[in-house]
Amino acid sequence: MLPVAGPRTYHGRGLPRFHLTAHRCLRVWRKARATLCKTSAVYARNAIRHRPQAPRHLVGQKVWLSTKDLPIKVFLVFIPHI
Repeated sequence: MLPVAGPRTYHGRGLPRFHLTAHRCLRVWRKARATLCKTSAVYARNAIRHRPQAPRHLVGQKVWLSTKDLPIKVFLVFIPHI
């Protein structure tokens, strides 16, 4: 007979006790997940609130672009000197 995954149980009464433990674990997991999601939403809302406003540009206005935001994919080939 394989051991039951869960708290110690007695022969004949093990399965209901295991189901109670499984439901309790599920309830705790759902509550923890809801709390983490709520906390994440609060942090995101505060970060957005403290983020500086983006500058307003007009059509035709010249602006400087940073290359760190451009996805440039270049494959460099190493050629050894002979």
